[in-house]
Amino acid sequence: MGTAWMIQENLDLIYTTCSNKQDAKRIARQLVSEKLAFCVNIIPGGISIYQDDDELVEVEEYYLFIKAMDGKVMDIMAQLPSIHPYQDPAVVCIKASTTEGFFKFLKDNK
Repeated sequence: MGTAWMIQENLDLIYTTCSNKQDAKRIARQLVSEKLAFCVNIIPGGISIYQDDDELVEVEEYYLFIKAMDGKVMDIMAQLPSIHPYQDPAVVCIKASTTEGFFKFLKDNK
């Protein structure tokens, strides 16, 4: 059991948002079916607050957390603008670490 918590660092977590569930699911399905991502978590009920032309904007959004193996992030970043409904979507990539057990699961199921 002690080795299950060894850290692996070959994981990318890509964050973006969508205004509705249908678009979020469409993006998730496309990335997973094309094996660019192995999993996409869609979290409803998010609230984003930002300024646009000096006006405070508050909108409800769906948060997408795209999990990908190291090396797929550039392909995902290249594809997102063509499949995302926003003209300039927020796309943030984070290098992540995970447990050895989860990393093995990902490698075995890619």
